[in-house]
Amino acid sequence: MKHITIVGDNYPTKGKAKKARLDELSSSSNQRKEPLIKEVSEDE
Repeated sequence: MKHITIVGDNYPTKGKAKKARLDELSSSSNQRKEPLIKEVSEDE
């Protein structure tokens, strides 16, 4: 089952993501060739 993540959702939705996966999603090294997630501080 796939989970659709929308703007404002926390990632990962449960558990912990692997560093390699976070690096992939936060860079252009993914299928869409654009960053899909970014790290935010608690203030944002």
